[in-house]
Amino acid sequence: MTENTLADPAEVLASLGVRDALQAAGPGDAQPVYDPSTGRVLCEVPASGGTRVADTITAAAEAQRAWGRLPLADRIDMLAGLVGELVRRRSEFATLDALNSGNPLRACHFDVDDIVRYFQHWSAMARTMQLSRYGADFGAVHYDDPFPYGVVLRITAFNKPLYFAVGGALMPLLMGNAVIVKPAPQTPLSAIAFAALAARHLPPGLVSAVPGDVATAQALITSPAIRRIAFTGSAATGLAIQRSCAATGMVKHLTMELGGKNAIIVLPDVDLDAAADAVVRGSSFRTTQGQSCQATSRVLAHDDIHDSLLDRVSARLDVLRMGTAYDPSTDVGPLVTAAHRERVRALVDSGLSLGATVRHQVTADTGGAGFYFTPLLLADVEPSMTIAQEEIFGPVLTATRVGSIQQAVDIANSVRYGLTAAVWSKDIDVALSVASSLESGYVWVNDVAQHYPGAPFGGVKDSGVGSEESSEALRSFTQQRSIHVKLHTPSR
Repeated sequence: MTENTLADPAEVLASLGVRDALQAAGPGDAQPVYDPSTGRVLCEVPASGGTRVADTITAAAEAQRAWGRLPLADRIDMLAGLVGELVRRRSEFATLDALNSGNPLRACHFDVDDIVRYFQHWSAMARTMQLSRYGADFGAVHYDDPFPYGVVLRITAFNKPLYFAVGGALMPLLMGNAVIVKPAPQTPLSAIAFAALAARHLPPGLVSAVPGDVATAQALITSPAIRRIAFTGSAATGLAIQRSCAATGMVKHLTMELGGKNAIIVLPDVDLDAAADAVVRGSSFRTTQGQSCQATSRVLAHDDIHDSLLDRVSARLDVLRMGTAYDPSTDVGPLVTAAHRERVRALVDSGLSLGATVRHQVTADTGGAGFYFTPLLLADVEPSMTIAQEEIFGPVLTATRVGSIQQAVDIANSVRYGLTAAVWSKDIDVALSVASSLESGYVWVNDVAQHYPGAPFGGVKDSGVGSEESSEALRSFTQQRSIHVKLHTPSR
């Protein structure tokens, strides 16, 4: 296992304004935030606070009124300054994310790069959306006049803290809203640091981070001042948010990117080395330790190539290097918490008890500290097993033999989720036929894990409502208003 190469976590927290922000939050209940690589407490953050939530919402609403009146070009310029400083402090933000989430430092750097790439794309997309649709009929002119919701609530997941906090805020900000980020309680530090950075570039109160527990989230969700909510996380939490919204007696616009139990179908005509590379890349082991809703963690391999494919996947898993998240040489870091590690272990044990077998386990000396779980490839997994139906959300691949294309499609669609899927075949007609039969919102053909700016990313079934990353998503942060102007018709 690689050694801890970070000089002092306290320096990172102080440099990015996290310490100051936590001190400004005032006294109250607090919960510890851990470094998953060592198991040590990094700091404590507020657990809840009704007054703090109310004050944050009031400040956001006040800041939004002026922000929403600014021309789009001015908003883009100010946000470009914010993103530019994020780039200049890329190493610090990446280190903070590695410290708090356990994701490898290399992957955390890539998250900053993705934020920049998406901001550039979304800014250009927002400019084109300013061209309202005009038409003339019945002696009148008709045009669209979309307007902001006001205060948008972003509730983020623990697995990519900085990406979800910053990337999730940019769209609503571009469209003239204020944003309150409620980060996952396990990984709040990136959101706090981002809000501190935003305060130096944007109007006070426009971007806020409110860490806390369920009570904090409930106070934000049920606030009459917040009608637009975007959530990334588990299906169970998504259902709870839907219930809370309904209980307010208000109609709220809620979009959700939820869990996935995603299949990668590998047919017998493929280049097995390329397919094995894709299986490991799609597992998200190198980016989030498999803690990813989009991970193609269910391998449905045709019987003709099943064993050969798994041999190649095993060889690729063996070269993965486990270690502390902030060591630049680490490929696979720890899981986010000790409790989550135990959940992953319990799911694996349940599968083994029902007949699944360990085809391969990475050998690593993880020592006694930190929340590590060594990557696993499980074979002989039946579609009815819990490990084949529910998200494991850890560094675990499951493999199931299939005897036909139709069987692969049926098994892929047999789960309650429908976020992503992948199909590997040299026969493009077959691949496209399979892709169009899959109940998934985002399907790769001979690819995995790649996002394409502008293509809607979202799930079906229990994997969510709405989409991200597209013009539709950008437009979803505005309310629709149509204006009709009666033309004067001179008398003759």
